[in-house]
Amino acid sequence: MNRKLIYKLWIFLWIINILCAAKYDACPQKCNCAVIAGAVNIDCSFQNLSDIKENLLQKAYSLNVSYNKITDITTRFPSNLKNLDLSQNKINSLPYNFSFQFSKLEILNLSNNLLSSVPSNLPNSLKSLRLSFNKIKTVDFNSILNLVNLQSLLFDSNFIEKIETISNTDDQTVIFSKLDTVTFRANQIKNMPLHLHKVFGNVKKLSFSNNSMAGVSDDIFINFHSLTLLDLSWNKIDNVFPNSFNDNLKILSLSDNLMTSLPIRLPMLEWLDISNNKIRKIPELQSGDLYPQEMFMIGGNPFHCDCELLWLKEFYDSRKYLKNLVNVDPARFVPVCASPTELQKQSWDVLDDLLFGCVESEVIKSENIEEDKYTWKINDLYVRIKKIGDTFIYIEWKSTLGLSDVLHISFHPFGKRNLKKKSIMHPHLGKYVIKNLIEKTPYIICISLIPEENILSQVNMPASTDDCHEIVTMETVIDTNFLQAGLFYMVLPMLIVSFLIFYFKIWNNVHIFQRYVIQSNYNTTTDKKNE
Repeated sequence: MNRKLIYKLWIFLWIINILCAAKYDACPQKCNCAVIAGAVNIDCSFQNLSDIKENLLQKAYSLNVSYNKITDITTRFPSNLKNLDLSQNKINSLPYNFSFQFSKLEILNLSNNLLSSVPSNLPNSLKSLRLSFNKIKTVDFNSILNLVNLQSLLFDSNFIEKIETISNTDDQTVIFSKLDTVTFRANQIKNMPLHLHKVFGNVKKLSFSNNSMAGVSDDIFINFHSLTLLDLSWNKIDNVFPNSFNDNLKILSLSDNLMTSLPIRLPMLEWLDISNNKIRKIPELQSGDLYPQEMFMIGGNPFHCDCELLWLKEFYDSRKYLKNLVNVDPARFVPVCASPTELQKQSWDVLDDLLFGCVESEVIKSENIEEDKYTWKINDLYVRIKKIGDTFIYIEWKSTLGLSDVLHISFHPFGKRNLKKKSIMHPHLGKYVIKNLIEKTPYIICISLIPEENILSQVNMPASTDDCHEIVTMETVIDTNFLQAGLFYMVLPMLIVSFLIFYFKIWNNVHIFQRYVIQSNYNTTTDKKNE
């Protein structure tokens, strides 16, 4: 399309716009009017208005009277309005006929006003309702049961302490079935109502960030079958019950809370944020709660960096490239050691795996204590490291178990989980030798019990760190005295054999010589007789 044609088209549309605008009454004073696709949009914002004296254009589609001083809605507003912005005013209530006056209204913004409760006289045509930054303390959904077309509902930055739900419906009924997004950010909510899913159980995005919640029970969010994003950050949560979230959940934020452990049995998420909590350790037994997550944020926790956390360091190293693919605060993504002292304030992305070690206590000196260090109990199974060699570790056990349980033995060099090897042993064997090891090398050996019928389903499950021990193989030492004695006993047979060979050679030569002499004498005697 050439420039002249584009210019002519622009002139044509400009003329059409003027002609359409001319069909309507004059635009109110202090307001700006525009016609977009045949719809009139009126903007009276930032005009210091306490009221609008003139009748507004009756065919207006959108009206913006935000950032004024309006306290009451007395003006005869256009009846065809679809979008009404009353935010940043001083409205404390709506007129009784509001729902009749705006029977076609779809978007209503009442944020930053003086409302103390949710208005009950709202039109059922509403699809989006904003009530943020008011003075609401209680949200009673029974008062807005008619808003069945709602898709977006925002209650951010109020003083909400209580949410009243609908209790006289069955579990299959969802009142606001079209709701997609609901936010209660920055309120004072301590406890979640039990029947919240009956109100908006089909919601996809839900936020209770920056409240005063202390825990998450397993009967609150599990029934939100369509929920994909849940934000519970900036609360006082110190406990999350297992299986608290539906499997459809994709994004979960629990950051900036008081949790001391990773929640167990989480769904497979695309984004998990547990940064800035009070977590010092995450046992390897919980790796199954973290491995499936595509993106996880664990920075800002006071981690104690030792061998028990090495698995997490190795896992982080395999995913740390992700911080370059998303726009996140590095402090939330990259963990930093809080202890021990020598690793304090050091970032994981510059620390070597070998620094994540466990130092044995210097108090362990007696032979009995040293022996106990290599003996531990799993249920009624007594396991003992019988002997540690330079290239092998000899394990034995005693148990009263029947054949219903088997031993799952795994081992890998310290800091090299990718070299892990596993074996399944029956208890009646009583012993197992790990061979082909490297001398003077620490190995992590884990032994757990698995019901025989569950071998296939549990063989890849990590063992508890309580069932794992670090064992260092011995250094190969050559005893010089033994070597000298060995050489002597190795040389002696050789000397004896050599002597015997020499003796038999001499004896053979003498024998041959004797035979030669005898034969010579015999020949001489025979010759004389013949003569």
